[in-house]
This record gives sequence, C-alpha cells and structure tokens, in this order.
Amino acid sequence: MRLATIWVIWAFLSMGALGWGLLVIATVVKPGGDTVGWVQAIGSIVAVIGAGAFPYFHESHRERRQQARTRRLLHMLAQRQESELLKLWKVVHDSVHDFGAESIGPYLEKREQLRWPSHVAALDSITISDLDPFCVMALGDLKVGAAFAVLICDRLNDWNVIGDQEIVDARTLFDHYQVAQVVTEGVGHLAAGDWDS
Repeated sequence: MRLATIWVIWAFLSMGALGWGLLVIATVVKPGGDTVGWVQAIGSIVAVIGAGAFPYFHESHRERRQQARTRRLLHMLAQRQESELLKLWKVVHDSVHDFGAESIGPYLEKREQLRWPSHVAALDSITISDLDPFCVMALGDLKVGAAFAVLICDRLNDWNVIGDQEIVDARTLFDHYQVAQVVTEGVGHLAAGDWDS
C-alpha cells in the first residue's frame, strides 16, 4: 500500500514537472506550427505511457488487496482452529480422570464436533495461488490438524480413556494445537504487515 502511494505521488509530481516544462518551452519559443506540434506529440506520448501504466498499477494493487484479504481469512481460521483444538484436547485429556462423563459427554451433547466440517470446508476453499509460501505451508498444517480433529471427533463415542492409541492421539492433538498457535502468530504478523512475505 505504501509503495503504491509513493508511485502515485511520483507520477503526479512527474506529470506536474512535465507540464510546467512544456509551459516554459511554449512561452520561450514563439508560438507557431512547429511548437504546437511538438507540445502535442509530447503530450500524446505522456498520455500513452500513462494509459499503459495505469492498468499495471491497478492490477498489482488489486492483487495485493486480495492477498491481504486471504491472509486475514487464514489468520481468522487459524485462531478458530487454535481455540477449537484446545477445547477438544481438554475434553480428551480430562476424560482420563472422569471416564468421559463430564468431558466427552457434554462435548457431544452440545454438538461441538459439528464445528469441524464447516471449518474444514473453509480451509479447503482457500486457493493456494493467492498465498505466499509461508501461508501455503501454514494452510497445509491447518488442514492436517483439522483432519485429525475430525478423526478424533468421529471416535469420541467409542473413546477408551486408558487406551494406548487414545493416549498417543491426545498427545498428537496437543501437538496440532501448538502448531495452530504458531500459525496464528505467524499469519497474524503477515496480515498486520509486520513481516514481509
């Protein structure tokens, strides 16, 4: 945004200087057919250059806006995933102590697991062509974490609170939560413009 503003300011200053230069030349040189022709030719060249440069700057500005919008969306989804993964991890972690009666039961009764399919669909709707390399990597990490959370939610009805696989899955779920934290922070810095892509 700042770079585009600087270019626009320089373009206006250049046009002003060129116009002033043409005015000075026109007042110094006696008006005649040749002077008017040269002024018109220079003005036409400037108009053609301006007409060619405007679409380029407009398109690059539009692409930067689209990329910033996608970064903000990715940041919002990363924040949501971070909070939902923490909630799901607490449910699974606490189920060891209460055998799921006060952790898994209320989670399923509130239908909290239904948040994941729409979240996965939102992640799938982001096209990687709109993202820089860090955000592509972050999107991949979020998709893996969300897919794992969906698998855990599908197994909650038959969750064995002291099973070996369940203990490993609980640790893996916490790892995905930590990855979501890192992604939230990193994409947040990118969305705020703190880091260059």
